[in-house]
Amino acid sequence: MKPSRFTVKGRLYALFAVVVSVLVAVGGIGLTGVERTDDALRQVFEGRAKALQRISSIDELVAKTHFAVSDAVLDPSASKTEAVLAASASNLQAIDALLREYRAYPLEADERVLAERFAADWALLRDKGFAPTLGYLKANNLSEAQWVVTQALEPNAKQVKTETARLRALQLESAQREYDRAQTLAHTVQVLVAVCIVVGIAIVAALCWAMASELFRQLGGEPAYAADIANAIAEGDLSVQVQVKPGDTHSVLHAMQSMRERLAVMIGTIQRAAAGISHATNEIASGNADLSARTEKHATGIQQTANSMEQLAATVRANADHAREANVLAGQASSKAEHGNEAATDAISRMHSLSERSQKIRSITSVIEGIAFQTNLLALNAAVEAARAGQSGRGFAVVAQEVRALAHRSSEAAKEITGLINDVTSEVDGGSATVERAGSTIVDMLGSVKRVAALIDEISHASDEQSSGIAQINRAVSQMDEVTQHNALLVQKAAAAAVELADEAAALRDAVAIFRVAA
Repeated sequence: MKPSRFTVKGRLYALFAVVVSVLVAVGGIGLTGVERTDDALRQVFEGRAKALQRISSIDELVAKTHFAVSDAVLDPSASKTEAVLAASASNLQAIDALLREYRAYPLEADERVLAERFAADWALLRDKGFAPTLGYLKANNLSEAQWVVTQALEPNAKQVKTETARLRALQLESAQREYDRAQTLAHTVQVLVAVCIVVGIAIVAALCWAMASELFRQLGGEPAYAADIANAIAEGDLSVQVQVKPGDTHSVLHAMQSMRERLAVMIGTIQRAAAGISHATNEIASGNADLSARTEKHATGIQQTANSMEQLAATVRANADHAREANVLAGQASSKAEHGNEAATDAISRMHSLSERSQKIRSITSVIEGIAFQTNLLALNAAVEAARAGQSGRGFAVVAQEVRALAHRSSEAAKEITGLINDVTSEVDGGSATVERAGSTIVDMLGSVKRVAALIDEISHASDEQSSGIAQINRAVSQMDEVTQHNALLVQKAAAAAVELADEAAALRDAVAIFRVAA
């Protein structure tokens, strides 16, 4: 809807401003008029009424003093004279005080001239009339007193009375002018207030009429009709027809007509969508129920698999422990085999050393046999020489015989040693061959043990890897079990949500069913 140049809020503000301006103008004019009237009344009271009162009081006191002094001069007595002197002195002071008060108030030019003249006449009357007369009365000089009364007091008293009459007339005339001015001001204020009221009423009426016209134009019709249309739409009747004036494209009724048409389209779409959602949610709920049952079965299977994997993991861990123990035993056997190989190698080395020493002994025995043979030959030669020597060589022959016997025994012993050495050498050679075969066997066994240890080590590593892999598989299966359980829970929640969504869709379908859309 296209906004108006002046909104209702702005128009109300303008109306309020106009009303306030009229009230301010009327109040200002009234206050100004009251202030001016108050000034005029204060001027009449303080400037005229009080001045007239003071002048009248002065005139009365002057007349009273004049009469008392004249009476005291014409009919003297001691008591009267004292009373007149006291009263006259008091009256003269009162007249001076009243005159000072009168002259203290701001006066106009013509009034100031009369006031100065009156003050001068009064000073002359007081100084040339009352003062000498009172002085003569006090001195009891009646003749002089009478002369002053007739020559000075009477003329000056008449002059003062004339001046007071003029001042009273001036005060009355000034009061009349102030009154006329106040009347004129009051009339002017009344006229201005009336004009302001009339102008304010006219402006307010014009603004109210313009506001009513604008509101009627913005509504597009009567407010009651717009309220009936709004109530019908609020009750769900979207088939109601909105009567809009031709060419009206910016009023509230036109907006309500557009709203009714769009709501009809939207509610129709929502009704169809609600029906589709209800059908879809029913199918989703059924599918979620089936999926929940299958997920629970899957979760049970995965849980059984997890239990089996735990048992398999325990078995593989036991095999890995056994393989590690076998690997330790194979390492110990390999170490023992290496020690045996070292012992066999040392035995072979000792056999070879023993065989070499046997060969050296055989050589020494051969040398001993050769010595015995040479000794025997020498003994034979010695015996031959002893036989040739005869009786003198008989002792040498005995020695030669003993030497031959020793050589024979040495030769026999050498032969026995040679036989024994041959036997020992044969045994050493056999033992050396046996030790070499045993060393070869131990070497072969050591190689086999090392291969077995390597295989067991590989089996141990493989068992560890299998145990680690199975543990990972077990954790993965456990996680799958947890995920499956979680999925089962989510599926149950989804099934519950689907059921709730179906209920909400049914509620939505029932909610939009209250709207009546034209066919």
